[in-house]
Amino acid sequence: MNIRLKIFPSTESLISECLKTLRQIFPMLGKNDGIMLAGGRTPLEIYRRAADEGLTTKGTLFLSDERYVPITDPQSNYGTISAMFGNLIRVKTELPLNETAESFHNDLTQLKNIPLGLLGLGRDGHTASLFTIEHAKMGSGRGVFSWVQNKKARTE
Repeated sequence: MNIRLKIFPSTESLISECLKTLRQIFPMLGKNDGIMLAGGRTPLEIYRRAADEGLTTKGTLFLSDERYVPITDPQSNYGTISAMFGNLIRVKTELPLNETAESFHNDLTQLKNIPLGLLGLGRDGHTASLFTIEHAKMGSGRGVFSWVQNKKARTE
């Protein structure tokens, strides 16, 4: 795995560089390739501009994280981004939490190659709800697991 960390001097330079990268990678992707998209306000502007340019890919797009809310909720990353890209794997938040994680894991295992993952895009530094290895070991052994941060989260 080749991880590159880049810090940009401004939001606009971040957006510009991400669009340039998407323009290069989208045409090269096949059906079994995936790109991990970050959620949040800053990446949303990247996706809006990419959609406005007509950028499309044969690859599969998926979210690095999703809020456990209905897709019609304004806080749903999927609900917002899927209007721009039709080939976005849906996190099935209508299922019980553990089933949601298992279903998403099963969808992701169909991908053979993930050449790009966008994480931590924006001033708040939110990075895909990543956890330490100790937290991950508490999960089910899947690449995706549910995590309840507060008592307000739905559990069914």
